[in-house]
Amino acid sequence: MKKADGATHILTIHDFLLDYKQTIIVDEKRSENEYLVKLKLTGDFVLDKVNIIQADKKFSLVKLP
Repeated sequence: MKKADGATHILTIHDFLLDYKQTIIVDEKRSENEYLVKLKLTGDFVLDKVNIIQADKKFSLVKLP
């Protein structure tokens, strides 16, 4: 998703998205290390205080860069 597609913000459920055992990002066919890196990159993006409009323990509303 990107601004060019018309999206300006995303709403994430970060407690689920960033939990290795629950997230849809992880594919068990690949290495754990590969997905830990992907989870870190995702977390860095959705929890970046520069782009967060509002967040709590469960959700983040993030402005796309």
